[in-house]
Amino acid sequence: MALSLCIDTSSKNCSVAIFENSKLISVKEKKFDKPSHSEKVNVFVDILLKEKKISFSDFDFFAISNGPGSFTGLRIGVATIKAFCFANKKPLVSVSSMKIMSEQVIRTNNNFDLYCAVVDARGNEIYYSQFDKKNNIISDTRLISSEQTKSIINKKQKYIFFGDAADKIRSIVSQKKINS
Repeated sequence: MALSLCIDTSSKNCSVAIFENSKLISVKEKKFDKPSHSEKVNVFVDILLKEKKISFSDFDFFAISNGPGSFTGLRIGVATIKAFCFANKKPLVSVSSMKIMSEQVIRTNNNFDLYCAVVDARGNEIYYSQFDKKNNIISDTRLISSEQTKSIINKKQKYIFFGDAADKIRSIVSQKKINS
């Protein structure tokens, strides 16, 4: 039995989850309008440990999302998880935030050809990554302008955009469909 504690602080969401053999058994998350990760991540960990009656020594490893995303949020998550690893002499696993998002979307909606993860990079830029139905990476994460999403769209393929920048590019994508 592999038990893991996973933290994601790369976005406005602060997420802490416990997995057993890659199956989610408990999660605590909240979306914040203003950054509160430093105040909440340890509170969320404590809540989950108490709910599941688990101690840090029970975990086989700890995992952290490595972005892309908020630099401050990532720093808070990494510092927290590294402290857990160091104190408990357990390994650390780093996972792409884009891969985590795509896994969730594909699991609940597997009828698209392309899965496009988009994360707001502020201004007119987004972080973009593309996956197939089996969650294989087609396009590594890269920084592009919102307007560049027009060149990504292929009318012959069925695609879905998801992530906190999905609304940001929705009008651009709709405009492309109308003009094509």
